[in-house]
Amino acid sequence: MPPKETTPPRLPDTTPRSPYGGDYSYMEIIMAMQNTMGKLTTAVDTLVEKTNKHEEKLDKISHRVYAAAAIVSIFAVVAGFVLNKLADAVIAALKIAK
Repeated sequence: MPPKETTPPRLPDTTPRSPYGGDYSYMEIIMAMQNTMGKLTTAVDTLVEKTNKHEEKLDKISHRVYAAAAIVSIFAVVAGFVLNKLADAVIAALKIAK
């Protein structure tokens, strides 16, 4: 049997399309997502800074409240002592007056 001659298949008239094509909308989507992520990162960083500042303010307020409670309790003890001595003096004066 003589070898059979074959002709190669005909090539297409147009160039094949790239899987990415000429459409760059996926790149636009990626860039928009990157932009949005940058904004979100900035917003989160700002929130963290503000939270830290609020935490410092709350710490200062809690220290002031603690100090005020300590001062009020000291004054209450001193006032109680003074009122006790005053009451003793009044009672002693009333006993002498009888």
